Amino acid sequence: MEAELADEDERLREHRDRAERLRIARSAAEELARRVPTLSYQGPFTLATLPAAQAALERWSRLPQGDTALADHLATRYDQVATAMTALRQEAETVLAGRQDAWAPLAVRLALWVEQEREVRRMEPSLKIAKAASEFVKRNATVLHNQALEPLADDARSIWGALK
Repeated sequence: MEAELADEDERLREHRDRAERLRIARSAAEELARRVPTLSYQGPFTLATLPAAQAALERWSRLPQGDTALADHLATRYDQVATAMTALRQEAETVLAGRQDAWAPLAVRLALWVEQEREVRRMEPSLKIAKAASEFVKRNATVLHNQALEPLADDARSIWGALK
């Protein structure tokens, strides 16, 4: 009798262990389906594979009742989700690569322009000094010219006066 009770206790313990493992597995499967984020995209580009990926995720997140149905659901829907997400990722990478190819030359030109603008701003104090010096020379050029010619003007007047 004790052997039978021991056997029954062992079977009960195994049953409880299996029930606990099943509960943990069910909980993990449900959590796996709940953790999948919803896909939303409001960008300027059309992603043709986005609706299929959203639909696959929607089907994935609708869990059936029953352990066998849940296991079948996850096995079947996983491949659908993986395929849809792979297609979406590939399309997004293609769109991104196209955008990068289009923007790369502009980005290089823009970076060059920014560097030139920075250089101009660094040289701005020197430019102000050079402009001020240029204006000073222009203002004083006539005065200096007249001062240089004044002795000649006096000589020319005296020669002209002698010639009259």
